[in-house]
Amino acid sequence: MNILNFLISSALSLLAFRSFSIISVWSIATMEGENNSIILGSIIALMWLINLVTLPLSGDLLDRNRKKKILIISSILSVIAINAYYFFFYHSEVSYVYLAIAASILATANSIVTSSINSTIPFLTDKENYTKYIGIATSLNSIQSIAGAILGGGGVALFGSQMSILVVSIFYAISLILLFFVKIRGEELATTNRQSFLQRSSVGFRILFKINNEKITCYIAMITNFILTPMMVVILPLYVASHYHDIKPLAYFEISFAMGMGLGGLILSKVDFNTHTRLKPAVFGNMLIGVGIIFFSILDSFYLKLLSMLFSGFGLSLINIATNSVRSFAVPNHFRARLESAIFFLCVITIPIGSQSFGYLIQNYGQEIMNPLLFMMGAIVSFSSLTFFLSKHTRIMLLKSNEELDQIYIKSYPSAFKG
Repeated sequence: MNILNFLISSALSLLAFRSFSIISVWSIATMEGENNSIILGSIIALMWLINLVTLPLSGDLLDRNRKKKILIISSILSVIAINAYYFFFYHSEVSYVYLAIAASILATANSIVTSSINSTIPFLTDKENYTKYIGIATSLNSIQSIAGAILGGGGVALFGSQMSILVVSIFYAISLILLFFVKIRGEELATTNRQSFLQRSSVGFRILFKINNEKITCYIAMITNFILTPMMVVILPLYVASHYHDIKPLAYFEISFAMGMGLGGLILSKVDFNTHTRLKPAVFGNMLIGVGIIFFSILDSFYLKLLSMLFSGFGLSLINIATNSVRSFAVPNHFRARLESAIFFLCVITIPIGSQSFGYLIQNYGQEIMNPLLFMMGAIVSFSSLTFFLSKHTRIMLLKSNEELDQIYIKSYPSAFKG
């Protein structure tokens, strides 16, 4: 029940943020004015940029302090931010500044929750259950994405955005309450009191760049995030607003993507990586993300576009579980959160660049550029999958069993964990 409280709390927090994201981007995409795409891209970019500043801090905080305390603080900030957003956006003069600040706080708290999942699970279960619960966490993540799309898209369509934001606030509150019932045992807190914050926050990056396979995997994820996240939060809302003039198709696309993630998580959580390797799901998953984006750009049928979104979600789940589960075994406990934060930092840093770039291109070249842009983006993601084969170190690690991976980084790269 302990680990379930943690996973459900995390899922509810992610559900709330997913719903908020859909509600807020749709509100901007459908506002009157000629600069919606640039404003939307700019706010998304600002939200992720502020997130970047806090990511190294979150990893350091999670490794040096009790994870439960940090999660509770971030949850309290989420409750405050969502209610501040509600007040300023619906009961005061609409301001993009208020929206951007609230969204940035919520995104930062969301990042802490997201990066804490993989680093906290090892303290809540036995080693033989790591992959199982990472798979369950991925499945819950997909379920909350489906529910978030329904709550965000369907809620706006049926009850309006104001009532939907109130429901989001309730989910944040329930997530906070559940955290008080989570007990995290056996934590090894990092003791680096004589180091400055900059030295401590750089530890994760030092580890990352010394471990070749994690570095290569991170580069692939940076390419995917540069393309996939801006597609979901910038291009897709603008595409739906332009072609369908209704929020419901956006919710359907989000649900289809999340269903693919859930299916991938369900399948891979049952795989025993002591008898099967991670290489195939990692490569196939990344290629499937790109194929899904390409199909979305060239297919006219709404239902086939839904299927293409399912392909991309399925692929994302496969590669995430295959690569994240490596770190659950290979990284020492008291370094894991900082390494996760460093990886997430580099993955996130490409999102504001992509969001701003794609928003600018659509604004200046019109809606007709969307499909060619998506086709090119999908091709880039698919071809990046070849890197798994070209990188010897990455290929070797993805071919190892759970038993072979146990604490392998500190054995293979001892200099990365000094200091």
